[in-house]
Amino acid sequence: MLASSAIASASAAFQYICASPSRNACMKRVAASRYRYDPYVARVLPRMSPLSEIVVSPSAFPTAKPSTPIETSSRVPSPLPTAAAAATAAVVMSTAPLAVRYVVVQFKHDSMTFLAPFRVSVGDLVVVEGDRGENIGIVSVISKEAPTSFAVDRKILRRATEADTQALALQRDREAAAVRTTQAMAESLGLQGRVEDAEYQFDLNKLTIFVRRASKTGFVDFRKLQRGLFREFRCRIWCAYMDEVEAAEAGPRTK
Repeated sequence: MLASSAIASASAAFQYICASPSRNACMKRVAASRYRYDPYVARVLPRMSPLSEIVVSPSAFPTAKPSTPIETSSRVPSPLPTAAAAATAAVVMSTAPLAVRYVVVQFKHDSMTFLAPFRVSVGDLVVVEGDRGENIGIVSVISKEAPTSFAVDRKILRRATEADTQALALQRDREAAAVRTTQAMAESLGLQGRVEDAEYQFDLNKLTIFVRRASKTGFVDFRKLQRGLFREFRCRIWCAYMDEVEAAEAGPRTK
């Protein structure tokens, strides 16, 4: 501690001399408040005691006790895994590729196959990529085998939250009101078919109208109905034959 105090005192004295122009030997006064640097007038600083001349009392340092020898065992324990090895194993497990799963999501009247980028279970309510938007449905089938008759290019976005569930309940109320409005409009236009149901896309940007026609070979002109529904609901209108939807459900789950 004495050595540290001596070094600190010498350092403080040197900084004080260098910081004050009047005490710096190399600064020559040329006016009342002006100094000029002149190294040739430097004075010899007073001699400081070297560190070798500083007497330090032995009592300043505690006496170290001799360490007791550690008893060694002939049995060498197995080394534990280091933190670096454990971290490396965790990274390898987290970066391991997840097996691709093909999931059939059931909507109100039809279904479609999606890619699942995360694990889902049958019965989960999920939000998926829709037609220029989002849709919502229930997981009905999970498979690791890719479909052979069509390509799957859409995926599941997320599991439905409580807010999504509440929004779906409001959506069903909107669809019931849309069915009544569409049935009245179809009757006034003399539509050759019966409006059975309606389904909104989850983002409400598209409305699908399901129509039952008289026969599977019959034709229903939807043009006037679509224009009227667009003016009423201000969203994209899609009309579908119920028999075609039911036939598609009996085959592959295409888009």
